Amino acid sequence: KDGSCEVIGVGRPMCADPHCPKKLLNKEITALPSYEELVQLPFFMQWVKRFTIGRLLAFGAVQGFCAWHLLEIGKTGKASEDPLKACSPLTGLGFTEPHLMKKAAALKDFP
Repeated sequence: KDGSCEVIGVGRPMCADPHCPKKLLNKEITALPSYEELVQLPFFMQWVKRFTIGRLLAFGAVQGFCAWHLLEIGKTGKASEDPLKACSPLTGLGFTEPHLMKKAAALKDFP
C-alpha cells in the first residue's frame, strides 16, 4: 500500500526468472511467483511432510531449486523458459550438497 518492496521477497523469484520484477512493473504478471508453494515433493513423498524431517526435506528442495537456477543463469546467462520443468524438487534436493562439497574441496588448496 505504501509503495515499498521487501527485497528478500524479490530474491527467490529472481532465482528462476531474473526478469520477474520488470514483468511485474510492466504488468505482464500480477504477482511474483512463490516457489515455496510451487516446488513440491513428488506425490509419493507428500506424507513425509507430516514429520519434521519431511518439512526439512521440502525446505531443502526449495533451496536446491533456487541454487540450481542461480548456477544455471550464471553458466548460460539466461533463465529457463519453464523453471519447474527444468529442475524438479528431487533434482534440487540432490544437487545442492554435492555441488557445495565440490566447492569446499576446491577451497582446501586455497592459499
